[in-house]
Amino acid sequence: MSRKSTSVAASTATLALRRKIAGHRPSPGSAQIAPLQRRSIVHAMSLALVWLTMFAGAFVAIEPAPADALMLGLIVLLPVVGLTAINAAHILYLVGWMAIVSAGLVAIGAAINTETAITHMIVSLYLCIASFIVAAFVAQRPEPHSRLILGGYTAAAVSASLMGIIGYFDLIPGTRELFTLHSRATGLFKDPNVYAPFLIPPAIYLLNALLTRGPGKCILAALGLGIVGLAILLSFSRGGWVNLAVAALVYLYFAFATSRTDRQRLKIVVLASLTCLLMLVLVAVALESDQVSRLFAERASMSQHYDEGPDGRFGGQLKALALILENPLGLGALQFGGFYNREHAHNVYISMFVNAGWVGGIVHIGLIVATIFLGARALLARRWPTRYLLVLYAAFIGMVVEGLVIETDHWRHFYLVTGMLWGAMFPSQSIRRASRITAQLPPAIAMLPKRAPRRPARILGLGAPVSSGIVLCKLRTRQRRSPKRAARILRYH
Repeated sequence: MSRKSTSVAASTATLALRRKIAGHRPSPGSAQIAPLQRRSIVHAMSLALVWLTMFAGAFVAIEPAPADALMLGLIVLLPVVGLTAINAAHILYLVGWMAIVSAGLVAIGAAINTETAITHMIVSLYLCIASFIVAAFVAQRPEPHSRLILGGYTAAAVSASLMGIIGYFDLIPGTRELFTLHSRATGLFKDPNVYAPFLIPPAIYLLNALLTRGPGKCILAALGLGIVGLAILLSFSRGGWVNLAVAALVYLYFAFATSRTDRQRLKIVVLASLTCLLMLVLVAVALESDQVSRLFAERASMSQHYDEGPDGRFGGQLKALALILENPLGLGALQFGGFYNREHAHNVYISMFVNAGWVGGIVHIGLIVATIFLGARALLARRWPTRYLLVLYAAFIGMVVEGLVIETDHWRHFYLVTGMLWGAMFPSQSIRRASRITAQLPPAIAMLPKRAPRRPARILGLGAPVSSGIVLCKLRTRQRRSPKRAARILRYH
């Protein structure tokens, strides 16, 4: 075929491709924005508000916190401006949380202090709806929206870590009383056992950046990871330490298992080893302080004074198990600690049965198990970008394990990470379709860049870069009908 006829055929194919792209519409029931539309000022401001909401999570000394007011605004704003993509999986996710809340409301009938129980369940309802909206927001554009949320969250974690470190060592006079509690770093959190887990998802995100980014960003990621890691150490939260260890191991395992080349695996092993060595050096330097070493030795023991005895943590859990068998509808939220035992159960799974009865406890465990299974399946399938999905999954597993020794049912970051994970596992219909097509494309087409360059967009007469997912969809259609024609389109672009 002559060069001129090839050019004419390519032009004809390009015009057909342009018409198909222009006629692309979101799937029914989806609130997805067409990828070819320019981002409006309203969308840009909404995205900026999302980042600000995540950053405000570091300032929770008062209740309700500023982050809660901002999140309430996002619950209304994001669906209205079209920055959510809701599908059947997200509806099922919301139904699960609503079943738990409904069971908790029924259990209020047996509560001794009904006002406390009602307040607790109202907060639970808000957190469940917020998690659902976060899932729909991430599902619309998993990579950029996850990057936006984790970016704001990481900025908040670094800020909270700096506050905790400054307060612990009293680097600024007068900050010790503000940023510590019982000689443990807390930042602007009320409890060091919540402060430390809040820092762990950003720590895994920074670890991911350290293992996957270029040399320049690796240095910044290492610096941020050192700051966050030191703050987690100074919180002296045993559950937080276990949480971090579990999350890091899960991340490294799946990162190694899903790597496509031996070179990537070698890089993970080398950099992970260096990171562990640097963290050990950081711990050793911190332990040179008598104050740190003394409290570390105390907190590193497997049992504390409040864990032992019939009214302690473990004795209280045995009492709670007996009460669960006797009260299938539950006792009401926050009724066990103070009325039936000196301490709370310190186990979120037992607490769910106590607070919301058998129905709430079973649905809660079922939701956790389903998330673990579906997340692992999505990671191993590798049908869509897994970089952020792996970070979220590892952080989620760490919090699930820590739930065995503490109540996580009102942790904002637990609902945030879980919602993001469901959004990444079940993205919008067009993204799923593009990921399936990419997995079946010939090597030459599958190696197209994730972001189409601007020049082909201008050739097509479009004002913004063409979404690679839509281009791949159209190229796949051409490849199936006429392989030669698809190859000409690929060469043209």
